[in-house]
Amino acid sequence: LTDFNRAGDRFVDAIGELADSGKEVLILDWLHRTALGIICRVAYGKDLDVFGEKSPFNDAVNDFTTVFGETFRDPLMQIPFFAGKGRVDKFRNAINFVKSEGRRWTKEREEARRNEEYVPDDILNSTLDIKERGIYDETDDPMDDFITFFLAGHETTANTMSFALLEASRNPDVLRRMHEEVEEVLGQKPHISNEDIGKLPYLNNVWKEALRKFPVAGAIFRQVNTDDFKIDGRLIPKGATVVPSQYVSSRMPENCPDPEVFNPDRFSPDNPDRPATYTYFPFSLGPRNCIGQNFAQLEGMV
Repeated sequence: LTDFNRAGDRFVDAIGELADSGKEVLILDWLHRTALGIICRVAYGKDLDVFGEKSPFNDAVNDFTTVFGETFRDPLMQIPFFAGKGRVDKFRNAINFVKSEGRRWTKEREEARRNEEYVPDDILNSTLDIKERGIYDETDDPMDDFITFFLAGHETTANTMSFALLEASRNPDVLRRMHEEVEEVLGQKPHISNEDIGKLPYLNNVWKEALRKFPVAGAIFRQVNTDDFKIDGRLIPKGATVVPSQYVSSRMPENCPDPEVFNPDRFSPDNPDRPATYTYFPFSLGPRNCIGQNFAQLEGMV
């Protein structure tokens, strides 16, 4: 958790300076910077000045995630005519910049490996192992995976953290209990340890409740690979695409009583009405669930 703690310290210092200045800021932006710094360090061994006023890498990642989100919400934005040249150029320039940085980092790591220098056992190292084993074919670009990790590895976590903070500010009792639990477990300790994580059940439930009420993905897409079957008399043919929605399921009263209420206690082990597995699935389910869910949970709690 060293890198998580270090990022948390930087975030607190940055927010402290902003608070002293009395300047109003968008907290989501600073959470994005924090999460981006973590993924750069943990996955690629890079320390970037993501909190600086001028952070080209942060700006580029923010540009392509913003345009990607706009395109996802409005399918017409996938058509250049409707998206507009400015938006298209912004997206392409951002992607090209991030990919160029990724290629530079990759070359540096390849050289370090050739020289038998110490290299961290991170995602970049695993990518190079895969590349050397010939698993990537000629049409694959490892930089596409590079982009995917930044898109999925920082924005989703930052968004969930921002919703958790929003609900804590709206619910003073939730905020009080979070403070009390952290004070009881950590006391004067400057950093959190792996052992401490297991002693923070309420904080963990706050994270789960934020994901329930505001899932990072509103739905998932799956293709039926079995024979035709029926659900409540409705035919689901083989090959059909089904779209189960985490957002809808977790807001149905029969699955979560009082779904609009932010109630971390609904996830307490002794709560008979706690959400069941197949009604609460913010990270999807089965063999294709999110591989980063534990990483995101640790990051969010720290």
